[in-house]
Order: sequence, then structure tokens, then C-alpha cells
Amino acid sequence: MGSLGCVAQPGASRRPRWRDPLFLVRWALPALVVLAGFVVLVVRRDTIGVEAWALLVGAGLSIWLLNFLYRLSISGDRDRDDEARARRYLDEHGHWPDEEPRASKVPAHSEGPQHPRSSPRRVPPRRRG
Repeated sequence: MGSLGCVAQPGASRRPRWRDPLFLVRWALPALVVLAGFVVLVVRRDTIGVEAWALLVGAGLSIWLLNFLYRLSISGDRDRDDEARARRYLDEHGHWPDEEPRASKVPAHSEGPQHPRSSPRRVPPRRRG
């Protein structure tokens, strides 16, 4: 979908994306502040206009950068949640979700070879001599 498509959220009414508050804060607000900087630069062509342009463009880019860094930081939470789900799947099924299950010679619930010290029967000690 294009940038002016509808927001697809479950349970939400379908409204144009440009009317979504997050879209306004992430994209429209920084763009309007930068645009205001260029308007000031065109209207006022002296040093005050240049300083106002620099101030407004810097403020608009700062708003955009803060939004970008915030979205980047919460994407790490999503990655951690995905990893936790994959580990739970591994614990339950014995393989990762994106791997094919391996054909095992020994079934998972059967008794495999045990260490001699963990054997349930007692072996009498050897006599010397």
C-alpha cells in the first residue's frame, strides 16, 4: 500500500493513514517544521531568515530522529519476544521452528545409554589380591 493507504489494525475503524495520530507525529510534524523553515528562508532573506531556517530545519530533523530512535529501540523488544517464543518451541518440540524435525534413532522418551555410575543396580566392589 502507498503511504496514504488505510491503517490495518484489528478492531479499528478504517481511516486514512494520514489521519492516524502516530503518522502525524512521526512524519507530518517533522515535515511541517522543516517546511516552515524553508518558508521563513524564502520570505526573509537576511541573516535572521537564515538563522530561523537553520533552527526550524534542525528542530524538524530532531523530531524525526527521536521518532526513528524510539521505533528502533522498541524493535529490539519485538526481537526478544520472537526469540523467547522460538526457545519455548524448541523446548516443546526438540527443534527450532524454522527447521525440519530430525529423524532420531532413539525416541525422545526412551531410556538411552546411561553412565555406569548412574546405574540403578549395585555392583559389588572388586577384591584385590
